[in-house]
Amino acid sequence: MLKQWIESQQQAVYLLVDLLSQPELLPLFCRLGGEDAQPLFQLAEFEEHINKGPWLLPLSTLLRDNPDILTEYPSLTGIWLSSAHSPEAISKHLQSLLLAIYEGEAVLFRYYDINVLAPFLSSLASVKQEEFLGPIHHLAMEHNQHWLNFSNNQIRAYDASRDVPWWYLSPEQLASQSHLPRHVYTIERQLWQQLHPLMCMQPMRKEIIESAIISAKQENMDEFDIPMWAAAHIGKSVNYSPEGIVMGMKLNHQESLTLARWMENV
Repeated sequence: MLKQWIESQQQAVYLLVDLLSQPELLPLFCRLGGEDAQPLFQLAEFEEHINKGPWLLPLSTLLRDNPDILTEYPSLTGIWLSSAHSPEAISKHLQSLLLAIYEGEAVLFRYYDINVLAPFLSSLASVKQEEFLGPIHHLAMEHNQHWLNFSNNQIRAYDASRDVPWWYLSPEQLASQSHLPRHVYTIERQLWQQLHPLMCMQPMRKEIIESAIISAKQENMDEFDIPMWAAAHIGKSVNYSPEGIVMGMKLNHQESLTLARWMENV
């Protein structure tokens, strides 16, 4: 389905990836010769998490030069977009969606997670889908073994004068992006990729991750620190070295100190 979708596009093709759950994709994109990858976490609120957030990868050139790239690299997956607008216009529009209004306050809208976006977009009326897509002509993704394809018949260029945030979330929509099992799945997938030896050592890893998420929410912990918090809990449970977690998750100096403190106290 993906190959057919790409071949049917008359506009430039992009891949929106979430580095929190797919940390290997940006290095892979660069190794393949990809250029002009754009981080969406450029707003002041998210700058320090730029390498753990969503990135927009232009893929038209790579796909043209290597038609078999998707067969050779099946991990190259995410949210597929096509648009005739500039990469800058697409990036600005996607950035404008990161903060949404919920009960009068700005909250992070994790639409770049397929497990959030698929049920969210499917629940919207076509008019709201088109408003969400803005300058994006087509959006497609695979979710729960189903290929989902959304088209936009009312293409809108990014409005630079529009205040951010501008998108409003209802309680039902917010619940869909913060569902606990979905969050457990995302973090478990990330830790399997980064800390495979540690995950193999603890058969109760999923239960520990769930407990860590709940406690992190109760402490109002920064969302981007929760995977490290979960890794600290799993590591402590099997006496895994903090150094192994630091290397696997590629933590910086400050994060390493935080991890060591957590593993002493959890």
